[in-house]
Amino acid sequence: MVKKIGLYLAKRKNILRLSILVIVALGSLCSIIVSESQFKKTILINEILSSNTKTNLSSDYNEFSDWVELHNPTKMPIDISEFYLSNDIKSLKKWKIPSGTVIQPNGYKLIWVDTKNKGYHASFKLKSLGCIYLSTIDVILIDSLAYGNQYPDISYGISETELVYFNTPTPGKLNDIGSSIDNPIKSKLPNFSITGGFYEEAFTIKLSNDDKDTKIYYTLNGNNPKPENWNLYANPLKINKTTIVRAITYCKGKINSDVVTHSYSVNTSHTLPVISLVTDSSHLWDDYTGIYTIGKNGVPGEIGPVANWNHDWERTAAIEYYDAKGTLGFKAANGIKILGLYISAYPQKPIGIYFRGKYGAKKINYQVFEDKEIMEFSHFVIRVGDWLKTGIRDGLMTSLLIGEMDIDYQAYKPVVCYLNGEYWGVYNLREKQNKNYLLTNHPGDFNTLDLIEYKIGHVESLEGDWQEYIAFMNFVNNNDFYDSTNYAKLDSLMDINEFINYQIAEIYFANHDWPGNNLKCWRPKKTDGKWRWILFDLDAGFDPWGTDWYDLNTLEWASANKGISARHNPLYATRLFRKLLQNATFKHEFIQRTATYLNSTFKRERVVHYIDSLAMAVEPEMQSHIDRWGNTSVEQKGKTYVPYNSLVEWHNNLNVMRRFAELRPNILLGHYQQKFQLGKLTSISVNTSNSKYGKIEVSGVSFEENYSGECFTGIPIRIEAIPSEGYKFVKWKGINADLGRTKIIFLTIQESTSITALFEKNK
Repeated sequence: MVKKIGLYLAKRKNILRLSILVIVALGSLCSIIVSESQFKKTILINEILSSNTKTNLSSDYNEFSDWVELHNPTKMPIDISEFYLSNDIKSLKKWKIPSGTVIQPNGYKLIWVDTKNKGYHASFKLKSLGCIYLSTIDVILIDSLAYGNQYPDISYGISETELVYFNTPTPGKLNDIGSSIDNPIKSKLPNFSITGGFYEEAFTIKLSNDDKDTKIYYTLNGNNPKPENWNLYANPLKINKTTIVRAITYCKGKINSDVVTHSYSVNTSHTLPVISLVTDSSHLWDDYTGIYTIGKNGVPGEIGPVANWNHDWERTAAIEYYDAKGTLGFKAANGIKILGLYISAYPQKPIGIYFRGKYGAKKINYQVFEDKEIMEFSHFVIRVGDWLKTGIRDGLMTSLLIGEMDIDYQAYKPVVCYLNGEYWGVYNLREKQNKNYLLTNHPGDFNTLDLIEYKIGHVESLEGDWQEYIAFMNFVNNNDFYDSTNYAKLDSLMDINEFINYQIAEIYFANHDWPGNNLKCWRPKKTDGKWRWILFDLDAGFDPWGTDWYDLNTLEWASANKGISARHNPLYATRLFRKLLQNATFKHEFIQRTATYLNSTFKRERVVHYIDSLAMAVEPEMQSHIDRWGNTSVEQKGKTYVPYNSLVEWHNNLNVMRRFAELRPNILLGHYQQKFQLGKLTSISVNTSNSKYGKIEVSGVSFEENYSGECFTGIPIRIEAIPSEGYKFVKWKGINADLGRTKIIFLTIQESTSITALFEKNK
């Protein structure tokens, strides 16, 4: 016989719940309607965990999700089919418990509160403090549990006659009264006599704590200190090699301290910054829950075997960042994921680093990248560079643009990574391009946005919604842009100047894995918000396979009216660029700006210098990296790919990039001449009478001093004079004539030309 709870439920004992509990912090009422006489006949909200980082994995998804535990304290099975669970007193019907849910006598049922809204996964999350409600199918409130601030991996629930915290959560089991805490005071953190870092000789460290009656437990293998692997600290620890020490303080009657992690390196040095990532070994290598292994619980990926690493699983970890001098920059608790559609199948895998409130701080405050004055980060990515060819290809392309283009790009820094104390090779530390990236790179009067991604032949909304993007693309689809009115309207919807830069960069790089893939655009949610484009994942540029792709016609690829590849340049991905090329103003600016960039930002000598400089920065680490990964390989669609196995091979791969830099400009100019039926190129010089008085712009490219290069004949080139503060523009002067007194002029030239912007001081 299965017992059903109905309208007869009345009040529950006051000592276990207050009949009306006012949560001042929330300003809401948590009403309880369960009586003393029926106390042993009802379903209880027995235990909750609102910050689950490492306690137990959710069913179906293998994620560390928060949960609510229901308990049937009676001697009869109770059917709670289609009852409701909610975190809002004003919306008790927020999530319906699945039909057929029966809790056996003295049994338990775990509900995962992770927003997945499928099976026993609720449609909401637990708030940091608040109340959880259970009500019948008739929306009669059975039970509720009010809770204050919670702590990572510390549960909260019933201990005989009161609500307490539990150092040891017990999902699906009798609550562990022995680990209960009445007063939520945390144990002090364990003190380390020597902090983590790089040391020349062996040493010993002491662990201590000022509290009375405390015990310190530790591990030396990266695992979290917990009952099954605790070592009770008694004597100093000798450190004579790379070692990870993790420690926790336990004091009876107090909440366990957070785990403190220190990474020690002895007689090891690096010329690059170092990231130490530490996580429980099971999080990496367990057959069913490990994120770095093939395992026995995998799903298919884009390439490679069915594997655990293809899941979108996040695991708790600790990170320490040391700069190139060995000075600690920051350390924090964090989450990690394996990233990458293809490269995740390679032995050295890219890793996402996430800072969240459930682990500790939501952000770290540290200026990681010298080229960006950004002091806070909620996410990072450590990428495996360019399919194991040079390690610097993607970083090179974005580095070339710093201070040269108005464009959204990922900052780049090469780093050495250690994983649980083991050398893991050279990585590229990059910004993760999400909402926080856009808010920090574009500080201003908005905090919400839409972010769209083109990914392997389909389009996704990553932030915000589709509404404005659909309206934008409908306008593009339904109009021609020969008409200046339509072009002006489009200019109000998108940042055309930035889009021109974006197209020029991708086309010059010869990125064949674009625009149907690896394309992101975004707009701030405000009245005058404009769409902008983000440059990222450029590994398929600069001839990655050494197959002479310096002559790849990505101009045609990006503007094709019949996609060469339904996956990489479908019609919907090339439409905007194709339609904009209808407009003469856009087309002329795009053509002449490309020529200007090829004479400056993408000038052969400049690009080769960047290749040499970035290679020089990582070369001291390359032999160690080759020793770690040189004999590995991966199968991809019937082909075997291996990384460079020697410094000679690495240098040969760099020469492929140098050859691209040497040959690409002339070949690309030929592509432009062919597509747009252009005339010859001729030289142009644009000068300033005094660089202190003002600067010049050629086709939107700014120059502090004089510019000399080539432009196409027969179409106008836009030139602008920009006076410095306290000065004014007077006029343009050519070799034989004055060219006007307006700051912006359009010249259509047929032969070599030189002009000068004249400035003078304000009177």
